[in-house]
Amino acid sequence: MSRLRFAVLYALAWTPLAALYALVLATQPRVDATSALWGAGWTIGSAALLGAVAWWISTRVQYQREHRARFLIIHAVLSLLYGGILTSEIALSIKYRAPRDAYDRFMNEAFGWQVLYGIVLYGLVVGISYALQAARRLRDEERRAARSEALRIDAELRALRAQLNPHFLFNTLHSITALLRIDPADGERALEQFGVLLRYVLDVNRSRSEEVPLEEELGFVRTFLALERLRLGDRLQVVEQIDPDALECLVLGFSLQPLVENAIRHGIAPRAGGGTLRIAADLVGDQLVLEVADDGAGANGARVAEASGVGLSAVRQRLETRWGTGARMEIVTAPRNGFLVRLTVPAVTTPVLRARTGEIRAPNAAAVQP
Repeated sequence: MSRLRFAVLYALAWTPLAALYALVLATQPRVDATSALWGAGWTIGSAALLGAVAWWISTRVQYQREHRARFLIIHAVLSLLYGGILTSEIALSIKYRAPRDAYDRFMNEAFGWQVLYGIVLYGLVVGISYALQAARRLRDEERRAARSEALRIDAELRALRAQLNPHFLFNTLHSITALLRIDPADGERALEQFGVLLRYVLDVNRSRSEEVPLEEELGFVRTFLALERLRLGDRLQVVEQIDPDALECLVLGFSLQPLVENAIRHGIAPRAGGGTLRIAADLVGDQLVLEVADDGAGANGARVAEASGVGLSAVRQRLETRWGTGARMEIVTAPRNGFLVRLTVPAVTTPVLRARTGEIRAPNAAAVQP
């Protein structure tokens, strides 16, 4: 807070007390409005100036448990000094500006009460000061804790993504190597597609953001599927059921591709006749529901939960790290009944899709079919 702003707020805080004091003075006999305002201004102004000194002292004298007695003694002495100085100023004001009997009456009847009032006022000023200091420290600690937690989560997400990216790159290169042996021409086209995939990976890593619009993630997945079609041909059929309103929702980058890769590797590629891959995205209330399913042989659900590979386990951990209980990953499968993975995450949208250099869009299927 700037000094000017503090001074304005500090003065405004004393204004109600000055007004109240002026009203009390105005009720006294032989005290006109001008004298009441002057007296209130002098008295409360003095209290405010002394209070500013007390406030400054409170920022220098901090409470420490091991020096508790010294802290209390310092403020006890200062409160007596504050009350004594304030009362003396009021007494001098009455002596030189009020009738003699008013001064005598103040010294005989109100002097002690005025000192006590000054002590209480001192306690109020330093109490507010310490309360605001404590609140400021608490806010700072909360900000530091929030930043520390954000950095921890970011580090965990990046570690999980770092685990996932080499896994994806290794598997893709393995597929391209196998394709080059079978059909060099298709292998070259696969290398071009791989270059597009790699550029996306590098762009997302450079952005230092874990989240990307679903439209971009789908573009990445479509390019990956185009590469897989070069290897599998008509054995890989893809069906998309995408709600257009869901395209601007943010998802974790590289969260769909591992699910698609898993479906192809375990559900479609092993079958002589191939199979169908279904990708769906839908908005359900305030949640985004993503599904990746295949019509392959399926698996035993209990064994899948125990033996999830790098892709599935990394995606699950990233969801838990990013959203906690606000997101979930479900696996629905059974022998000879296909395999479905459902991700449910908060439907957070961005008004403007981030433009990236080399943004991936849906590939031209005709251009990549063998």
